[in-house]
Amino acid sequence: DDPAFAALLTALPDIGELFQHREPVDPAGLDDARKRLRKALAENLKSDAEAVLAEPSPTPFKPSAEQAGTRALRSAMIGLTGALATSDAADRLKALYEKAPNMTESLACLRTLVPLPGAQRDAVINDFYEKWKDNALVIDKWFAVQAGQGTADDAKRLSEHPDYDLSNPNRVRSVAAAFSMSNLAAFHARDGKGHRVVGEIISKIDNRNPALAARLLTSFEQWSKLEPTAKASAKKVLEDLRDQDLSKNALDIVARALE
Repeated sequence: DDPAFAALLTALPDIGELFQHREPVDPAGLDDARKRLRKALAENLKSDAEAVLAEPSPTPFKPSAEQAGTRALRSAMIGLTGALATSDAADRLKALYEKAPNMTESLACLRTLVPLPGAQRDAVINDFYEKWKDNALVIDKWFAVQAGQGTADDAKRLSEHPDYDLSNPNRVRSVAAAFSMSNLAAFHARDGKGHRVVGEIISKIDNRNPALAARLLTSFEQWSKLEPTAKASAKKVLEDLRDQDLSKNALDIVARALE
């Protein structure tokens, strides 16, 4: 009877919330556990998801509470479909993307496909870019969805994309902030790649935009709560940044974090 509330009932706490209840924190372990629970939820609600997604998305688009609730429930069921992580699920998500009549549903499909490597994922990423490459605000979302759901390698790839622009703060945030503040499992991965990618971006942006560099550095402030391997990696990146000729604001945050 209330699609918006039903959508909320399928939501699990994100890693940022779970982060606050553990010390030492193992974001990768929390992410693995969360994915297992989300997959179990998706398996139990598979028939419900299929029924919801079999219905057409409401058109024409209206900014009404009723339509917003329906879109929220469809997005939630799209997310649960992806949680099954099967090739059939990827095919289904690609088909839903191709039929999506609004940006909400297109982005939901893109967001859900990003963690599922394969031809379907690549096709949707490329198609979305080609459709919207002349709209800077939408392409910011394209960058942010991939950085927020992908791996450190994805964040590195995005930071080398021709449309990534160090002189554009929104574009830098769409990669570095989305990755380091919304994708904690990948940012704090034990291999240290996430810390190094963001450290490199901070180093490059500091002389152009010290305020943005300082803001991005705040993503390291909880490093001392991490499990030992990730903790050592984050500390090493902070120490390397401390030894560079950074702006005063950036160095202040580095020093405060290390202390």
